[in-house]
Amino acid sequence: MGGALARIDRGLLRGGRPKQLASQEVRPIAHKLIAIVRSYFQHCDYGLVLICCLPLGILAFDRRWLFYSVFGYIDPWIYFGYFLRLRYHLRMFPHVYYGSRLPWILPGSVVYHLFPPSIAVYVLHGGLYYVAVISLYLILKNTVHQRAAVLTALLMGGHCFFLAAIGWDYVDGAGIAYFLLTLLMLTYATKHWRAYVWVVLGGIFYGAFIYSHLFLITFTPVIALFYLFASRHNNGHRLCRSVVFFGLGWLGLTVLLGLLNYLMNGVFLFFAPSFKIATELVTKGNPWRASGFAWVNQAAWLIFPALTLVSSMVVLLLRDRVSALPNSLFPILFQVLYIISALIMIAWELVRQPVLLYSYYASFLLPTMFLAIGAQLGLAVKRVEAARFGALIVAMVALLLLSYSLPVNSRFLTTLKTHSWAPVFLGGSALLLAVVRPSYFSAAPVLLLCAAFGTLNLSASMRNSGWGDRALAQSSFLVIAESMRAVQNLNPQGTALFWYDLDGPLGGIGRAVASTYLWRDVVVSERFPMLDSKLSTPTPRRRVFVFSNDQDALEKADRSLSKIGLKAQFLDERTIQKGRLSCKITLVEMRYFPAREGELGAGQKQHE
Repeated sequence: MGGALARIDRGLLRGGRPKQLASQEVRPIAHKLIAIVRSYFQHCDYGLVLICCLPLGILAFDRRWLFYSVFGYIDPWIYFGYFLRLRYHLRMFPHVYYGSRLPWILPGSVVYHLFPPSIAVYVLHGGLYYVAVISLYLILKNTVHQRAAVLTALLMGGHCFFLAAIGWDYVDGAGIAYFLLTLLMLTYATKHWRAYVWVVLGGIFYGAFIYSHLFLITFTPVIALFYLFASRHNNGHRLCRSVVFFGLGWLGLTVLLGLLNYLMNGVFLFFAPSFKIATELVTKGNPWRASGFAWVNQAAWLIFPALTLVSSMVVLLLRDRVSALPNSLFPILFQVLYIISALIMIAWELVRQPVLLYSYYASFLLPTMFLAIGAQLGLAVKRVEAARFGALIVAMVALLLLSYSLPVNSRFLTTLKTHSWAPVFLGGSALLLAVVRPSYFSAAPVLLLCAAFGTLNLSASMRNSGWGDRALAQSSFLVIAESMRAVQNLNPQGTALFWYDLDGPLGGIGRAVASTYLWRDVVVSERFPMLDSKLSTPTPRRRVFVFSNDQDALEKADRSLSKIGLKAQFLDERTIQKGRLSCKITLVEMRYFPAREGELGAGQKQHE
């Protein structure tokens, strides 16, 4: 016995354990680990997990929506310029409204300073995606029920116009996310003890919402009406006190953004340029409006909003029947909010402000539209059997992923595009049936599948016309980012001009880089090697970046400049290669012909 105890003592001194004692110690730990894992899976929100996996599935098939800035527009690249050189741009362009949208350009600047562009684009837009979709999910989960929240978040997460808004550097994606965050904070304010903390957060995100685009202040009645009814429904707190705390959050964000702007360019009233341009557009008219309404026939982005507007009106017409159902306040309230949002946009259109003409303005309808859809789905799927509901989710996700996996020129999508009315008609009929007769639960699968089918159709149409070449999207973005870095290194003062052929292979890249310097006043010509008429007066000693892969680009530039008494003197050159896309940037300086320098007038010499 003594020998056995001695051996045990020696084993303990060497760090060992008797097998029986070790087993007795391990079992309680194993039981605790099993209990923790079991508790996690019992409380795991599988709907949230599925929502978070959806964009990964879409990216596996098609990631062009993350690089939507590449395809043709100027404004997204202006914000991209702010992302890369925030302090410089705020000082260089202190009075333009782009730089006043700090709630969008500040997060972008932080992300692009923490990560290289190849990663930052995923972090920024992926984060924006999750903020918007998860906020929508949590709002519906806390106001309608989880099933409606899952289905609606999946529908919005796979909706092509939502992905386009989230995937580029224009401000509409940020506006969508901040709007949903504001409503989410106010939703929590009606359900938690520390309500005023959530109200203050709601005021902060409301400030971010309207400062990201001052036009969005017109949706303030929607936010106010939501909180008014939601707080009454949940035995809310005193309205006056809530307004005060909400205002404190808004004021606090305003002061913070003003101080940050003052530190960077010496101006505290950062929102003044946005207020000025908004006033001019309202009083003088919008120069980008279209005459008549012929454009409606081509506005595919209005199909879902129009269908939802009709179904929302039907729900209100049948509100007595809907009110008889349990928890019917929010299903009715969300229809009202969407109708008000749609009427606001229609009113702007009627006063000749083109907010429905362009998809990037109409996208501001998406949050209230999907809230209304989620409330309608809540009437149809609440009592569907679990097995049928699971099959419905699988079928819908499969259709959403199918829309991004098939080639846009496949026979199936081509046939679907020629019968684009079918999913709209079937989806609308199923939606009306689900609203009029909620007991017909068989309408719910038809409704969701038709909605996903319609998304598939819209996605095919949009990707075919607006998302560009799949292989070149990411390469083009990386080439533009590298070109910007090269331009900044070669011209840190930002005084150079840009010269490119818009119809050539590098036209989009040249315009994108020029747009980071606000485009209009820094372009020699968009028809290289031709000159713009504004250069009829010589402008010597000015540096020019020529975007052209031609071997004789320098000679072509020199021949064109010689017609106005200038010559192109070579300074430097950069070639950027990403994938199968190559871009050559030639830096030249416009100079007078030495032989003609004595013949120049006094005014021209003084200008030199």
